[in-house]
Amino acid sequence: MRPLSCVAHGHRLLPESLRPGGLRDPLNPWDFYDVDGDKRVNAIDINKVRSKAFQDFPPYDRGMGAAPWAPGPPDGIVNAVDVGHVRASVNHYCVDPP
Repeated sequence: MRPLSCVAHGHRLLPESLRPGGLRDPLNPWDFYDVDGDKRVNAIDINKVRSKAFQDFPPYDRGMGAAPWAPGPPDGIVNAVDVGHVRASVNHYCVDPP
């Protein structure tokens, strides 16, 4: 199961503003770490990622990407690196199109 980026959710990117989905790669579905699908990254996402620690669970797994807040595709196991990625994305969200 591949996650959906802000763009795939039908949201626009604001390139100058990181938190509302900006500075994202519209072709990379992995760089927005919203594991529960509510289009926001928050404590629920952190807890979900922690709950799968040290397991091979691709929906919650990310590898190294462009930045800690913009991870890449799964690297094979959910671990402390993944928790760090999701924590770096807390309070990021997708912006509704105008």
